[in-house]
Formats: sequence, C-alpha cells, structure tokens
Amino acid sequence: MPKLRHSICCIFLSAFLASCGQNNVPSGVQADLVPDTSTEITVQERKDYDVPKPKKDWIEALNTFATDHPAFAGYDFSADRKELIFYLAEKRKGQKIEFDSEESRGRKLGHMRKEFLELIDRSTGFPEVTNGHGVTVNPRSLKLQSVKSSLSLADLNEYRATLQELLYSGKANKLSIDFAQNKINLQVNDEVSQQIALNFLRINSIPVELVNLTIDVEKPLKNVFDSFRPAPGGVAVYFGTSVSGVILINACTLGLPILADAVEGYLTASHCSFKQGISDDGSVLFQKSEIIGNKTFDSPLYACTNIGSPTRCQNADVTFYKSTIPFTRGRIILPSGNTGSLLTTIAADGKSDAYYDVTSVAERVGNGETVYSIGSTSGIRSATVVNWDSDIVGSAGVLKNMVTASNTSFGAGCQGDSGGPWFQITGTTTAKFAGIVSTGNTQLPRRIRLDDSTALCYSNVSFSPVAQIRTAFPGRVFTFTR
Repeated sequence: MPKLRHSICCIFLSAFLASCGQNNVPSGVQADLVPDTSTEITVQERKDYDVPKPKKDWIEALNTFATDHPAFAGYDFSADRKELIFYLAEKRKGQKIEFDSEESRGRKLGHMRKEFLELIDRSTGFPEVTNGHGVTVNPRSLKLQSVKSSLSLADLNEYRATLQELLYSGKANKLSIDFAQNKINLQVNDEVSQQIALNFLRINSIPVELVNLTIDVEKPLKNVFDSFRPAPGGVAVYFGTSVSGVILINACTLGLPILADAVEGYLTASHCSFKQGISDDGSVLFQKSEIIGNKTFDSPLYACTNIGSPTRCQNADVTFYKSTIPFTRGRIILPSGNTGSLLTTIAADGKSDAYYDVTSVAERVGNGETVYSIGSTSGIRSATVVNWDSDIVGSAGVLKNMVTASNTSFGAGCQGDSGGPWFQITGTTTAKFAGIVSTGNTQLPRRIRLDDSTALCYSNVSFSPVAQIRTAFPGRVFTFTR
C-alpha cells in the first residue's frame, strides 16, 4: 500500500461490552449495629474510590459486546431516516439463533439497544455521525431498526483474527469487516498472494463466500509545497538532518500544530521521518531550508503477536516534532478554490495567511461521513469514510485501527500528502480535527506536482484517527484545539 509519504492498508474490527450488578442484603437479615472497624475505610481511602476507571476504546468494547450477544452482527446509522440499525445474525458457530417468540425477540433487541447506548457512554473513540448540518447525532434520539444477517459479529471477528496472519506474513495488505454485507474484506498484493490467501481460507475452514478478496497495493505518498509562519497543518515539509551539508528526504505534509504535555510542536506521519517508530532518530523538520522542529517522540513499533512472528505493529502512523519557530496551535491552512487547489487566501487583515481554526475533535469518524484533507501534492479534497476500523500493512509493519476514506471521482490523496490533516469543516473558518494521513491504494492517473515531477494518486486513503493517536501515546495529554 502507498504511503502519504507513500503507503496504505486496512483492517476492520468491532465489538461491545456492558452490565454491572449490586450486592443486596437478603430480606429478613438484620444488619449489625456495631461497626466492624477492621474493614472501616478512612476518608483518605474513600477518595481513592472516587477516581474514575479509565474508559475502554470503542473497538475493544464493541468486540466484547459482540461476544456477549451472539445475535449481534454489527450496526449502522441512517441519518436521513433517523435510524439506528442493528444487523441480527441467524447463526453463531454454525448453530441457529432462535427466540421463543416475537415478544422474546423484541425484549432481547431492546435490551441490546440499552446496553449498546450505555457502552457508547462508557467508551472512548466512538465513530460519531453528524447530520447534514455538521451537528453530531445523538444515537439515543434514533429509532431502532433491525436487519437480518447471516453470521454473528463474534464469528467474523474470529475469522478476522485468523486472517491477520496473512497481514503479518506480508501476503495481504488490508483487512476489515463490512457490517452491511456481513463479510470480511481482504486485500492482497498480486495474483500469487491471492492464491496463497485462497489456500489459507481452505486450510483454516473459512468459507470463501464470506470474504471479499481483492488485489491492490498500498503505496506511500509524498511531495513539496511552500513555507508559512507560523506553520499550520496542510503545508509541505521535509525531513532531514541539521548537520553541515543538509540532507533533505521524504517530502510530506504537516499534520497539525498541537500541545503535547504542554510542549509546542507538530504532528505528522511517522513513516516520513528517518526511522519509523524511533523517537531518537536525530531527524529534524524543515520548511524549505529552515528548521522548524526536532523529533521528540514517535509511536513505537511492537511485536504483533507473542508467538514468534517477526512482523511489527504500530498503533498510529504518527510522530511529534517540537517546534523551534514562532508557534500557534490548532490551525490548518485555508485554501482557496475548489477540489485540488494548492493556493491559499489572505486573511481579512490583508497581511497574514488564512486558516481553519480547529475548535473540536472527532475521536473516530463513522462510515458515510464527509471528511477533508489538505496535502502538498493534491491540495484540498473531500472523501467519504468507508471503513472506520482498518488494519493496514505499511512499509514498517501493520498499522492498527485506521480509518479509510474514498473519493473515486477526484481521488482522496497523492504521494506527498502523508502526514497531512483529515478534518471536518464546521464553519467558514472552523474545523473538527479527525486524524493524520498515512497511506493510499487503488491507483488513479498521476498528478503533476509544483516541481514538475509526477506523483501517484489514489482513490482510497487511510489515516490514523485521534482515538488511535491517544492509544499510541498513553499518558500523554494532547491539546489539538485553538
């Protein structure tokens, strides 16, 4: 898969969790009037009990929910019909799922809906959905609609977990689950890999008809553009070294100026830097010939499995460079013109550049949502989210839980766009930050860049969502907004 410095791959995962209980004193049993001091809790100790438990990530929670509810096969939203759609499975592990009566089925469905909504509140990174005016839709306001499906999501998750071996061995480059089709999407590199995948399905007793098997390659994207002060998201940057005889490599795009643990700096793609996943690789960030940042931390690579697989995984294709120039956080360049425009406007004061101010954050954007990105090769473009949970094979390993967006008409990204921001436009000059551009696939005609070279372009692009950025850097406090 290409990355925006140059690569993309995907995989989907989903599941849910819910329930809690209380211990009541049985009726007829009298409580002791004399306190038991051996178990008495001091005021200081009670404070510890007030500390909230950390919330689970939505994907982990949804997978647990699917295991607890064998009839659950996935979900979707219909904003125009104002419906929450539950796909209900007919089978789990080959056994037919039956209800005693329609009344029993209705009660079970209502119980699942209640737990599902509670799970949203107890989780982080839920793929939010907005209406036509950019306002987040509250799932509790939607009526429930059920649609028959074949297999339980728990079954599909198990098949997906098995198929991850093809990712880790390099035979496949993208994997996800399609709730509506009740199938697994598996993308391989070539016809040889396709045959290997078919044999793998047979050996592991995975029905071929359950897998959408396609051939494509994820390719990285990178390029160059211009210089801005302060540096906003969406403009071209280089990665290099500050020693004499400056070496510039990997022309990519700046993601977003943020605060990380109160430190001013920039998010961009990890694969654009000297060594992906390595915090101390000695690289610096350039705009043209001026250093604007020093690499401070990177999302680490780790073993995908504990069974000796050499393949490494990365929770987010994201790195952070501490700023060395005047800095303003939460800004993305505001381009002028339509799709593909590389030009920007002048602000109302006639002196400064124009920006989108990031005023909110989407932890993970849901399917069907429109998102925008600005890259140093393809300029501004829009795309539709087609998969909010994809595991993707990149140049250094498997990128976890990515979001994939598609634009088959104009393309969703080109080489050189890696590291740039994905966002939703919420106003004339405001935006909701969604993530960092990583990889692309499904090749389109090449695009001529400003330096007269050509770049590969792609209709599908994947990005690391905000929820995965937080997962990649546990314990760090990020401020993305103005």
